[in-house]
Amino acid sequence: MKNDYIAILDYGSSKITCFVGSPSQEGFVINTIGQSKYSGYSNGEWYEPEKLAQATSFAIKQAEQNLGERIKNVFVGVAGEFVSVIAGEASLAFHTNKKVTKDDISEIFSRANIYREAKGYTAISRSSIYFLINDTLRTVDPIGKVANKLTGLVSFIFASDVFCDKVSKALSSLGVNVTEFISSNLAEALYLVEPAIRDDFAVLIDIGYISSSVMLIGGDGLVFMKSFSLGSGHIIGDLLQVLNIAFPVAEQLYSGINLNLEFTKTDMYKLKSGVEVEANKASDIVRARIEDISDYIVKCFVECEFEIPATTPVYLTGGGLTYVKGAHEYLGKQLNKNIKIITSANSLTNRHEFTSSYGLLDLAIKQQKPKKKGLFAKLFS
Repeated sequence: MKNDYIAILDYGSSKITCFVGSPSQEGFVINTIGQSKYSGYSNGEWYEPEKLAQATSFAIKQAEQNLGERIKNVFVGVAGEFVSVIAGEASLAFHTNKKVTKDDISEIFSRANIYREAKGYTAISRSSIYFLINDTLRTVDPIGKVANKLTGLVSFIFASDVFCDKVSKALSSLGVNVTEFISSNLAEALYLVEPAIRDDFAVLIDIGYISSSVMLIGGDGLVFMKSFSLGSGHIIGDLLQVLNIAFPVAEQLYSGINLNLEFTKTDMYKLKSGVEVEANKASDIVRARIEDISDYIVKCFVECEFEIPATTPVYLTGGGLTYVKGAHEYLGKQLNKNIKIITSANSLTNRHEFTSSYGLLDLAIKQQKPKKKGLFAKLFS
């Protein structure tokens, strides 16, 4: 039995993904992948909770077959609809100027944690956003700096007990242990957005199949995150209903939509199935739902208590809109933002539908390294 591989489970809104990877000089290599389609979730509730264990088992067994051995331990990604992100601030005043130590940082984390009693939720991580030296100098690493006052903004992530209990029971029935629960959104944000950009804040929008998330990222954590149950699956459903076509045809049509093109009334999308669809009508259907998605994103921004400067970069990821030509530009037009599709620096990990899985594997491997062990320490350890 090899001990150098790490397994993660990522519960997306349409698929459960199992990645098995190993550390490498570039970060990690993916040894095998297992996937299972399932009914997913909406508004923080599973559609078919009784089938969760079966779907989880299929994804793991598929990975095991390719791996050639059993998977006994996994890091589990908690989807955005099942987490709550809260940022808290705390300060330390010193009697005289002194160099900031690790103990001072720990005290900031402890004082900022006023959310110990979160009914129905369990704390899974904490991370620093930034620190202020003497109320003026902002830094992400204050250790060793001289200060008479230290203030820190700390992000806390809580996972729904409903999610953790259900997944734990499903895995226990398969003889698999949960090593740790990790926020999928935090993992993908840290993986995709470079530290230098995060230090000045960035917005990351993940549009999925049924569920999507809006994140404000700062330092090593999420300053704000909000999820909503809307994605490409709803666009495909619109095409199906309005055009009265079969689901596989609607999927095929959506993958070929090009919102950058202007059509005449006679232009048609000609699909491999032999079906022809009026191009203008299909594009209008897709645009209408993107406008709906943009409205939800705006509502998320409104709920964010932190001011987001107009210059803050906005990135798009997830498999929902990134593969449709012109979709991210149209979304940006609705939001009056210059939205960029963000990809991994590693050309082998640039499939947008897997960004949270890449992030989970990368973070899980870093968690296993002793020198990184405390980066995302649990609140009550």
